[in-house]
Amino acid sequence: MWVGDHLADIESDMSVFHRVDDIWQMPPARFFMLAHRLPAYRGAMREVALAHHRDRDADPRPAAAQTAPAARSAPASSDRPVTKAALHDPAFKGIFSFSAPQES
Repeated sequence: MWVGDHLADIESDMSVFHRVDDIWQMPPARFFMLAHRLPAYRGAMREVALAHHRDRDADPRPAAAQTAPAARSAPASSDRPVTKAALHDPAFKGIFSFSAPQES
């Protein structure tokens, strides 16, 4: 749902970071794969993600329960591995954890 609210930012970031001149001509799977990565770069969508996380962290109400994401198909040959360092980016705060689970 975030895509519709930020199409101009996505289009701009896609042209800068992925050198995509026309997002409207991309296959949908490739569009979403690349758009999902935009917060990792220093562009408009990174600022959107950081603002979202600041707002969420400031809201004292608990987050609504979310369903698990659908399983991805095998990665395309253009997929690059995501590094642990990239996942420590503030845009991903609270999404990924690399510590061992606590036993109770």
